[in-house]
Amino acid sequence: MTSSTKGMKVQKIIYWISTSLLVLTVSVPSAVFFNSPESVEGMARLGFPAYFGTELAIAKILGGIVLML
Repeated sequence: MTSSTKGMKVQKIIYWISTSLLVLTVSVPSAVFFNSPESVEGMARLGFPAYFGTELAIAKILGGIVLML
């Protein structure tokens, strides 16, 4: 294995690890807490309708999936 091939492999590993961490930090909390009382109260306090929190959580999860593609 040449030096440049080894460097590219390391770059790909770093890319996928960082991308996976980003997706996990964005998608997982929104999937877990999208319907929590605190989330619903926060949406109401900001003046958004109750269904907007669910739509936002779905968009975050889909965005995480798109980032992984």
